[in-house]
Amino acid sequence: MSTRRGRAGGDVVRDFLRARGCAEHVIEGGLEGLVAAWERTALEVERGYRGDRDEYRNDLDARQVLADSIAAAPSAASPAIIERIEAADERLRGAVELGASCVWGTSIAKRERWTTKRNWWYFTQLRER
Repeated sequence: MSTRRGRAGGDVVRDFLRARGCAEHVIEGGLEGLVAAWERTALEVERGYRGDRDEYRNDLDARQVLADSIAAAPSAASPAIIERIEAADERLRGAVELGASCVWGTSIAKRERWTTKRNWWYFTQLRER
């Protein structure tokens, strides 16, 4: 008997994360883990981000993985999950400067087709402490 739950939303997200080459702890956490990590990032930025530029960009990459996961498995994103993401997004927006410059640079933003509307998190700057 298989312990796999079929292609339920959580499995689709985990399959997507695995295919993307994410770390095992990210795969295991699935969508819930991605959302919880984004909530922690928003809270940390609100309180005064202590990480360096590379850590911040990594946290923003995690937000992109979250967006891509939802695009890959929209049925996995319950209204409660969407509400949590939107709340964390608003917290982060209130704690950063929004701008036109991508944290990864113009060439990467262009290559990845990131925009200030669709991928706004990549166009944020931490406020000075």
